[in-house]
Amino acid sequence: MGKASKMIFLLLFVIVLAVLVFYAAPFFESGTNKIPFPDLNSSSSSNPAGPVSPDKINDPERVNYFNNQKDEPGYYTRTYTWKYDNQTWNYTISIPIETYDLYRNKSHVRADYSQYALSQDDREILGQMTHAFQAQGEQYNYTDDQTVGNIIAFIQSMPYSSDSVTTGFDSYPRYPVETLVDGGGDCEDSTILAAALLHELGYDTALLGFTGHMALGVAGMDDMPTDAVSFERNGKYYYVETTSSDYAIGEMPAGVDAGSIHIYKMNIGANLEVMVSRELVEKGETSAIHEVIVTIKNRGPNPAENITVEMNGLFSKSSKMSDEQNIGTIGVNETRKVTSTFTVARGQWVEFRGTVYGSNFETVDLILTPFEQE
Repeated sequence: MGKASKMIFLLLFVIVLAVLVFYAAPFFESGTNKIPFPDLNSSSSSNPAGPVSPDKINDPERVNYFNNQKDEPGYYTRTYTWKYDNQTWNYTISIPIETYDLYRNKSHVRADYSQYALSQDDREILGQMTHAFQAQGEQYNYTDDQTVGNIIAFIQSMPYSSDSVTTGFDSYPRYPVETLVDGGGDCEDSTILAAALLHELGYDTALLGFTGHMALGVAGMDDMPTDAVSFERNGKYYYVETTSSDYAIGEMPAGVDAGSIHIYKMNIGANLEVMVSRELVEKGETSAIHEVIVTIKNRGPNPAENITVEMNGLFSKSSKMSDEQNIGTIGVNETRKVTSTFTVARGQWVEFRGTVYGSNFETVDLILTPFEQE
């Protein structure tokens, strides 16, 4: 092959290679973006660092929160950015809209806040997140406590927003998925998310409820200072402020009233099987009487405590009627029936909606098919 032929062959090869790269690059970029749960990324260009000193573990700095909210079909995609150990960290996650809507449509009543963190429908999402934190911690030779510190730094970086501003409710505890998609919340929301993530990692955690405030309690932390703030309930739980990066583990803001504490331990107390039905009891010339029966069976493993059954009748031509009954405790494998009675005028459409909530189980929502009273 002559010199001119070689040059022509080389030129054609370069052109073909350039065309392949041009068309292939978008394909690989698109494929990467569609990975639902990518790993954590650190912007540091240095090699993984060795263990950091204890005073750096909880010294994150708030940075710009969302820098990418480009959703893909069927998903809410969120990128979080925060600082920890003198590095900027990024994490991108895609949460199915169906999962978010599932939690958004649940009742958000005041009960045992730990049950928000223990809900079962988001385990895969939280598990993927904690796996990413663990994998990156191993790469950077982090101790377990330092990995916890990075998770807390991530939580503390989230913007604080009151419930009344973001949801229209004065008290609206968010499930972890809601906080991740909504981009933050108030003290109870960030604490619920932190408790859920650390519980997924196997840590013994609790939610510390004070008058007007909530924080996280973490047990099993090593080498804590002697003056670190902790609370006892079948174990020592060190105070963690989830709304501000100004406080390390064991440091509590001066304005928190420690004398009013309520500790919500992360225990799966009871699993309830709930059924609801309606019976026509009496029918008159102008109205009819209906009974709504809620049947509750406790599948265990522990007694279901402080059970409240709330039932509402929503009428097309009159105001709502409500009935609320606190039935106390249901033992393991025990069944209890709760009956609410409603009078419905003829010619009205009515829908019955209810909620079963308590101290150590997940809230159960109830709904019956609407009907017209003839």
